[in-house]
Amino acid sequence: MNKLAELHQSIAPLRFLIGTWEGWGSGRYPTIDAFKYTETLRVWHVGRPFLCFEQSTWETAGNPLHIETGYYRYGPENLVELTVAHPSGLAEVSEGELLTSEDGSHQLKLASQSIASTSTAKEVTAIQRSVEVSGSVLTYRLSMAAVGIPVAEHLEAQLRRL
Repeated sequence: MNKLAELHQSIAPLRFLIGTWEGWGSGRYPTIDAFKYTETLRVWHVGRPFLCFEQSTWETAGNPLHIETGYYRYGPENLVELTVAHPSGLAEVSEGELLTSEDGSHQLKLASQSIASTSTAKEVTAIQRSVEVSGSVLTYRLSMAAVGIPVAEHLEAQLRRL
């Protein structure tokens, strides 16, 4: 978080994401063996109408797995936009909505609108993300359609705000 810049008002509804989050997750997909991982997610702002994020995961043995970076934007009628660069040669553009419950917890439901890929990237045709934040706990689920397989669960994790 940029301590010098004020949070841009257009992204104030997403301020609950700001911070550093760490925790554990698990992954699976029909084409791979199930696995466990640790994760760090950092979300910050620079005073502009977007939030920045960087996510890194490691095998439980400590070897790096995946990194992604991107941006959240907020629009009219609870519209949330997400752009993500994946090191595997993919660029994801997702949209969805922000839901806020009476207890103050928040949920983002996002689905890919477009996925661009390099010529050597594995085929990914859809990504769906669900992110829930309740107090200092962030839980997410990611499903995808890839390599000829329809949408299937891939990742889920629970992270705590540091």
